[in-house]
Amino acid sequence: TSWHYRMHQRMAQRDMEALATPTILAEARHGAAGARHGATGRVPAVPSSESGARTSSPSSSASSGVFEMIYTRLVYVAFLVQLRFLVSVPIVGAPATLVLSALLHAYDSFELCWGCEGVGVSQRFRLIESHWLFFLGYGGVLATLSVKLSFWDLFAVRAVLYPLYIANASHARFAQLKCRPLPAFQASFGLINSV
Repeated sequence: TSWHYRMHQRMAQRDMEALATPTILAEARHGAAGARHGATGRVPAVPSSESGARTSSPSSSASSGVFEMIYTRLVYVAFLVQLRFLVSVPIVGAPATLVLSALLHAYDSFELCWGCEGVGVSQRFRLIESHWLFFLGYGGVLATLSVKLSFWDLFAVRAVLYPLYIANASHARFAQLKCRPLPAFQASFGLINSV
């Protein structure tokens, strides 16, 4: 159990360092969005000497992790409600829903990777919006299959494909693909933040 406690302390310290460093400060330190993620497409970790963070207790880290997970799920549910309303719009509803579903599938694939790297919730969604063409391709297959297959067939296919997508997420290089940001998640954030 001492190994688990030490690991928990390291994760808590990393979480506090990530929370203590404001996004604006990190952007100013690392340049523009494309330069901030470099050629790898990953968010650089801020050394603890620069962040000025203090070590926290395990309970505060656990509670912040729980709140982050709840906030992520609330944004996720608000986005699903947005998709539900969008699908009923004539002509553009079905294609727009397919595009947004692909972005959501890509988010699911990258969430574990970004969580381990200490990327905050809003920054995760911002990365999807900033590099939406890459993530559209990444989640497009799963989104298309979700439209074409029955529930149980899709369940079986996703059980096979999702672990592969999640495993490949840490190797993705999306910073090279520059495109105009698509504010796909802003309505969901606005809804959750207004409550």
